[in-house]
Amino acid sequence: MQRIQTVRKKLASSQSPLPQQLTVVLTRRRERDESADRVNYSGYDIHWPDGRSVTIGLQRFCQQGTRLLLGRARNLERAMVRVTLYPIAGLEADLTRPPSGARCKRFYSLSDGDDIRFHFFTGTPTEVIFNRRDDDPAVLKWLHADQIRQNEPFWFDLGSEILDKTEDDDSSIRLADCL
Repeated sequence: MQRIQTVRKKLASSQSPLPQQLTVVLTRRRERDESADRVNYSGYDIHWPDGRSVTIGLQRFCQQGTRLLLGRARNLERAMVRVTLYPIAGLEADLTRPPSGARCKRFYSLSDGDDIRFHFFTGTPTEVIFNRRDDDPAVLKWLHADQIRQNEPFWFDLGSEILDKTEDDDSSIRLADCL
């Protein structure tokens, strides 16, 4: 009996944490657009669905981040997006299959002091950095910040789907032109 309980505890502790969802509204801010080192960035304000600003250091996304969050949408000025973080065991884990219409990519995060940075599965660091002291507690919970250890990769698949959107009528302005 004791052995069975020990095995159950080990299995429970070895399982990945549960996925966390975060629903935010992204509003386009072209004045934050920038190109650097052959990478194009698109600027955004990030709000909760009720209109309050999300306290977070992110103000722009590279072309890959924009595609993950918004797909290949054109003329998108505002979008309500559900972003789901699916913790996984590691690089070799099966890719998460989100619901139809959602996009998904593999990443890992590394903690360095209070900062948590996303990395592509190839090891390339992204510009996405969260801060344990400054960022919104709900964002840190979604991120599983309490489970991210110093200099230990925390692997996850990041899924995204658009729940609602507003497009700009001016077809000469295209969000995904930088792709």
